[in-house]
Amino acid sequence: MPLLPRDALGKLGESMREYGLRETVERSSLWVAERLLGGTIRRHRRAPLSAFAQAASSMHFSAQDLLESYVVFRNGKASLSQLHSEYETLCGQIEERYRTQTLFYPQYYAVEQSSSFLLYALVRSLRPSVVLETGVANGHSSFFLLNAMRANDHGTLHSIDRSPEVGSLLASEERERWSLHVLQAKSLKRSFLQILNELPPIDLFLHDSDHTYPWQSFELRVALKKLAPGGILASDDCDGCNAFLDFCQGVGLRPVILVETRKVFGLVFTWPMDHYTTGVRDEAEAAQQPRLARA
Repeated sequence: MPLLPRDALGKLGESMREYGLRETVERSSLWVAERLLGGTIRRHRRAPLSAFAQAASSMHFSAQDLLESYVVFRNGKASLSQLHSEYETLCGQIEERYRTQTLFYPQYYAVEQSSSFLLYALVRSLRPSVVLETGVANGHSSFFLLNAMRANDHGTLHSIDRSPEVGSLLASEERERWSLHVLQAKSLKRSFLQILNELPPIDLFLHDSDHTYPWQSFELRVALKKLAPGGILASDDCDGCNAFLDFCQGVGLRPVILVETRKVFGLVFTWPMDHYTTGVRDEAEAAQQPRLARA
């Protein structure tokens, strides 16, 4: 066995004298693990806010601030106020359903209030034709996405989950614009790709399923290839690991970050920000806009 360098032995001896055997072994083990598994550990640990601040084009602490920064509304703040009013009415409806419906998943699986309003306002204002979400659970985010589409009288929501027993919060009138796709347990990735290939180009993609590094990276990577021009990628719980940040760095796009009470919600706008507008005056002008922004 080769001898350790003299300086390393010296530091080991100093640590033994200062901290004792047990703590020295712990420190040494951690030092070795960080050098052998540093990349793996970094990928799977929680992403700190400082990492988002460095990577993001902007960080926001309210959905309204984010929307005012990146989405131009037809009637300015009056239109955004109207969306707030609609959203509050829907909040009352979904709270009643939480009290009266049988739920198969914990209520904390739901997206937070800021991100649910953000999703509702984005769909109401940008009028996407095709939205894809992964991870349904009780259907909290699905409820707001579908009601935005109902108010628009436009759009379809496709949802991917591993179980057919999802969406218990959704009423029959909301399910008219909803298509649930269930993954095959023995071939999750192959099944996901098959579903994706059968869909039309996606205007808005929301990741809210398995937040582990490998699966989140897979979803974001393949969804990006399926986006329509002007499409938007969104991810809930994007601070659970470093997958979202690594994805953004890998494709050269800077995310927009919404910091919430319990977690971080991320958006990736794939076109210049001046394309995300609902201020389209006529059909001739609409033809010059990305598909997502057409009224």
